[in-house]
Amino acid sequence: MVVSIGPLRAQPAATQRKPDPFIGKWRCSHGNLIVEIRPDGSAEHTGGVKGEWKVVPTQTAEKKYQISWKDGAVFDSVTLDKNGKKYTAKNNDGFKYTAERIEF
Repeated sequence: MVVSIGPLRAQPAATQRKPDPFIGKWRCSHGNLIVEIRPDGSAEHTGGVKGEWKVVPTQTAEKKYQISWKDGAVFDSVTLDKNGKKYTAKNNDGFKYTAERIEF
């Protein structure tokens, strides 16, 4: 006896959200400054300076962010490169720098 149970259907895998590609530790081009971007939206750099980061919406495929330091007195506008290994930044005083990923 053959029992037909209908077509087999793949069940969707449990959806897990990928961490934002900005999260991790970065070495900045000026001095030995290390910036840590955390999943909870916080940031901290060498010397214990704390900040917050957020995604900046764009009309393109670019990944853009803003990091606010010192209660918003200083902020960095950041563009992540396509492979997620470097970023370029400019702060509100016009200072430009780059950073390379050193840890996820």
